[in-house]
Amino acid sequence: MDKIKYALIIIALCLATSGVVLTSGVLTMRKTVTGLGTISTITGGGGGGSVGGTNSSININLYSDSACTTPLTSISWGALAPGGIMTQTIYIKNSGNVPVTLSMVPDGWSPNQATTYLSVTWNKENSSLAVGQIASATVTLTVNSNITGITSFSCNINIVATG
Repeated sequence: MDKIKYALIIIALCLATSGVVLTSGVLTMRKTVTGLGTISTITGGGGGGSVGGTNSSININLYSDSACTTPLTSISWGALAPGGIMTQTIYIKNSGNVPVTLSMVPDGWSPNQATTYLSVTWNKENSSLAVGQIASATVTLTVNSNITGITSFSCNINIVATG
């Protein structure tokens, strides 16, 4: 039911913002991405098991503020022009009890041809995050100057923590 609710919200946002390039979604803790416009944290490796007699787990959280009080639920890029570059700062907190290595995988692009003209990158690829540590990350959307036929889009931005 939540998937349908969020998909309808995304569709409504896209219709309401015709001509606006938009990424939005919901923060989840999943190994797979389940819908349009989600920003999800994905954990892998090191989960469960035992380290020094204690249960080890991976748990990261995403926030929109440096105090880590506002969970990150979407990134709205606003209106962009061909050849444009936009950045957003996000905050990642390692709430688990093992150090992790971070990576990002954008996928689930809609429309599919958006991958020809748009790219999402960040400055924290393969960086480490200690237990309890908070790191700021810059997420960058780049629009190819030859973009054509796309007035809005959505994608999943998957933050992967491996420990």
